[in-house]
Amino acid sequence: MDEAQYQAGLVMAHAIAATIRELPLAELLREVEHAEAMGPFLDPTAWMRKGKQFREDAAVLRALHGAQRSLERLHAEARNGAPS
Repeated sequence: MDEAQYQAGLVMAHAIAATIRELPLAELLREVEHAEAMGPFLDPTAWMRKGKQFREDAAVLRALHGAQRSLERLHAEARNGAPS
């Protein structure tokens, strides 16, 4: 990896981090978890078709929510001058 690739990677990483920090992940996760819990009862046929996608969506949202919480901690530490 050369310097230009390194710098481009850092720019993208910071852009992704900023985007993740802005996403309403807690709300999205609540919606997907509600669908996971109620979907099989409310519409079993649709759940049989789309349940796997909901589980995959929930897994992605959980992973991103964990990253979001970590990014928020880093941001707070940087703002407060605390070590990371």
